[in-house]
Amino acid sequence: MFFSPLRILSSVSVAGDTGKWTYKYELMKIIVRAAFYIFYKRVSVSGKYNVPEKGPLIFVSNHQNALMDPLAIIVLTNRQPVFLARSDIFSNPVKAKILNFFKVMPVYRISDGIDTLEGNRQIFASTVKVLLRGGAIGIMPEGTHSGLKRLRPLKKGLFRIGFNAVTETPGGLDVRIVPVGLDFSNHYRFREDIVVNIGEPISLNSYMPLFNEHPQKAINSARKDLAAGLSDLIIDVKNSEFYDSYILVSDIAVACAAKKKNKNFSARDNFQIKRAVIRAVNQGEKNDKRWIESLRNAAGELKEYLDRYGLNASVFNHSIRTLNIAVRFFLLTVLLPVFVVGFVSHIIPYLLIHLILKRLEDPQFISSWKFVSGFFLIPLNYCLIGALLLSFYPAKVVFPFIGVLFVSGLAACYYKRKLSHFFKSLRLFLLKKRRKEAFSKINFLYGEICSLLKPVLKGVG
Repeated sequence: MFFSPLRILSSVSVAGDTGKWTYKYELMKIIVRAAFYIFYKRVSVSGKYNVPEKGPLIFVSNHQNALMDPLAIIVLTNRQPVFLARSDIFSNPVKAKILNFFKVMPVYRISDGIDTLEGNRQIFASTVKVLLRGGAIGIMPEGTHSGLKRLRPLKKGLFRIGFNAVTETPGGLDVRIVPVGLDFSNHYRFREDIVVNIGEPISLNSYMPLFNEHPQKAINSARKDLAAGLSDLIIDVKNSEFYDSYILVSDIAVACAAKKKNKNFSARDNFQIKRAVIRAVNQGEKNDKRWIESLRNAAGELKEYLDRYGLNASVFNHSIRTLNIAVRFFLLTVLLPVFVVGFVSHIIPYLLIHLILKRLEDPQFISSWKFVSGFFLIPLNYCLIGALLLSFYPAKVVFPFIGVLFVSGLAACYYKRKLSHFFKSLRLFLLKKRRKEAFSKINFLYGEICSLLKPVLKGVG
């Protein structure tokens, strides 16, 4: 659909109240934060002390999961940052007003047309004003989102904004860049884990002597330091050719460590194990060709077997002994009525959300739309059920019942996940009984990878 930057600018307050702290925004933030902690099963945040309570700053993060990335920074920090986002998501006037309320402003690309340049100048000037007032802005400097766990080259726009703010004040404004690393256990599913790592602020003032002499060198130096800081906060797979194999190795590392220590790890433990393994892999690419080749070959062959039999690394997290399979089947059978109640009571929002998701062209927006549509549709569903029940039963019965429905909905999601894990374990169990050679090969390759990872996993987790 054609859209004009002038129409967008008319609906987005680029110079008014966008960057000011507001009570309405803070109230909405509390509500959205509650929904965020429901949407994600485990939320782990480290480094909150690195976020200055006052003063101009720029939040900068990797960009893996569309709108969930800026949302994580908004709800998990104590600031009200103004975020910059690509202009095409403002094409709908209603959507533009909602984004404006959440302090999001458009950034135009060359593909948006030559007439967008003036719009960009206004947006950049507005963000500089936010910083001059001591506010915060947020930028995803990779430019576009990607579900791959790797840091892509950073754009220069954030440094232009930051250095402009510094140079426009006598004595130089102390603008700090706060790097934020985001990691999701799964980008698409409900009730997954998110790990947020907030790094030490980078002061742009420290680059000003170089900037005054060679602005481009200062920008390149700041960009290099920021990239190194962000890479340290995330899982950063450098080699794109063997990306899938290395991700599989990091998943298996968690299973290896869990079995060795006989415990379930926290979201942060899982992240730290995977990050340690990927760091070792990145280093091995340079310094230990023999080790990395052995690891790569084992992972590549294991991946072929897993794909062939419809399995993934999660099967190594569960026992496939006959008694364990029988107990899990019994529990799933007993708890089936709980799933049915939870599913049936949420069938309308479930179908509507899936109808919305079918229209999506970009899969990285799946969790974003799940969150946004669920934020409105789930409460509306409870209101409709409650209104219907109030016609027949007193409030003291209806409201607790709505609470039970909420719990049953979460239980249904948990049941569905466990059911999926059970069928994968059952598949591996049957493979062990019917295709012993294939099972032995899978088991051998898994053991070989665990053995190769032993030096990496010492002291991790």
